[in-house]
Amino acid sequence: MGDRWGFGKGERMYFDDLTGRTWDGSTDPAYELDPQDEEDAMELERLRQPWCWWQGTGVLIAAVLNELFRLRTIQRKRCRPGRLPRLPSPGSRPERTQRGMHSVRIPDSVQFLRRALALLTMTLKADGGELPALEAVVLSRRPTYVELHLAQPRPPVAPFTADPDRPGVWRCEASSAALRPGEKLEPVVEPYPGLVSLGWDQEGRIVLIDLEYVGVLHLTGDAERGRYLYQALATELATTAFARRLPLAFVGRTATELTGVVLNSRALPADRAASDVRALAAVQRTRLQSLGIDSPRSARPHDQEPASWLGQVVLCHDTRAADLSDVPLLVDTRAAWPQSTMSVVALAPDGVPMPSGAWTLNCSAQDDLVLLPGSGMPVRLHQLDDVGFADVIELLTIGHSTEDVPGPYPANPPQ
Repeated sequence: MGDRWGFGKGERMYFDDLTGRTWDGSTDPAYELDPQDEEDAMELERLRQPWCWWQGTGVLIAAVLNELFRLRTIQRKRCRPGRLPRLPSPGSRPERTQRGMHSVRIPDSVQFLRRALALLTMTLKADGGELPALEAVVLSRRPTYVELHLAQPRPPVAPFTADPDRPGVWRCEASSAALRPGEKLEPVVEPYPGLVSLGWDQEGRIVLIDLEYVGVLHLTGDAERGRYLYQALATELATTAFARRLPLAFVGRTATELTGVVLNSRALPADRAASDVRALAAVQRTRLQSLGIDSPRSARPHDQEPASWLGQVVLCHDTRAADLSDVPLLVDTRAAWPQSTMSVVALAPDGVPMPSGAWTLNCSAQDDLVLLPGSGMPVRLHQLDDVGFADVIELLTIGHSTEDVPGPYPANPPQ
């Protein structure tokens, strides 16, 4: 979003790149809702429930909006003078969903988390250390800080400090001088490409997990709520802010619409997914053994070929596909050593066997808290329902369109 130029005598107009609207700066019509309108009133009520939006899905929303901005930037470069990319139709459901996401976006918090992790990687690279295994990451918006919950306690590394009351918890405040504000950081490999948000804790803080550490995430319980969580995870991973392009393989039909609107995602039969991921794991394990290290986390800060350690996630929503006899990669993920970067999200009933060490989350129908395996942290799981998921797919589809339309300003504006 940014100002373009003045119109008339001293009148200043602004243009929103995502919504395609102009306004005079006194109000923002892109985010206004009319409480007298029945549909707007429902939208307002939805936005007043923060657990439905920013608390549970803040990182997801930030990822989707960032991907839309990236796509619109490419589209604008293709547009003819005086024209703009095609946008969602005003008043349409996807456009209203986009407005809702704008109203609760938290890009600053996500960028803060990325900067803290980048500085951590830089420090470890300089000191010869390795990235810690994480059971959870907690992101607070107000006040803004991040906590890393380590699988094994160890001394903190800048920009993080130790929590004196909780061994194994590192903390970084957004106001910390250790973040080196104003300094442009050197490019570093994404340290945790498998980071994904699950929901929020009892204090309203967003809770993320590292799928690479988890290995196998098993979603069970209520079928509908499980599917909504699965769709949220798939959408966030497909547009993630924590990796440039995280390869995804979909087994089963749920959320496969993403394969048509994001790069590096494919729909595969179970046996092909198993074969591909096992081949990737074999290459990575051979490389780890040649380097004399035992995990990708150890390699990322130091290897000259960081792309070698980009993870791959297989998402399975098919009882037969999630059966261990059909998808041996579920066993391989945990049983083989050294570890590879692959991970699995499986939406399957309780009766489907899972490997030892898999994390199981029971998606109950009563919005009950679940306890994360390992840390025991209580988390209320977020969701992306079928309507919201369809709107995101439509927005991403429009983002890939090559069609342009007349813009709100002339091709040759007055100087």
